[in-house]
Amino acid sequence: MFVMLHYSCYSQINVDSAYTIVNKLPNDSVKVNRIIDLAWLLRKKDPDKMLKLTQQAYALSSDLKYEIGIAKAKMYTCVVFSIKGNNDTAIILYKEALPIFERKKDSTCIMSINNNIGGI
Repeated sequence: MFVMLHYSCYSQINVDSAYTIVNKLPNDSVKVNRIIDLAWLLRKKDPDKMLKLTQQAYALSSDLKYEIGIAKAKMYTCVVFSIKGNNDTAIILYKEALPIFERKKDSTCIMSINNNIGGI
């Protein structure tokens, strides 16, 4: 329910406004997750902005040593590279993210990565 409400709220407000709100959050894992959520919403509309957001999420996750954030930022960056036809780079990043998800036993992300690699 929270996830559905969360995405519904983002879709009803201006993306730039949402980005401003997200940037005001404290630098923690919640902020990383919101940046990644916002990036996902932009995947079809603005892949270049999605890439900037995933890079921001990766940098903050690295500073925080937030492994799931690092892996999700890489995984979502792969989506951008796939959209742009840069599949070789996408596969490399998927393979970098996969061991993190395996260590954390995140079966949903493991399955997603394997499906995405198989679809390239």
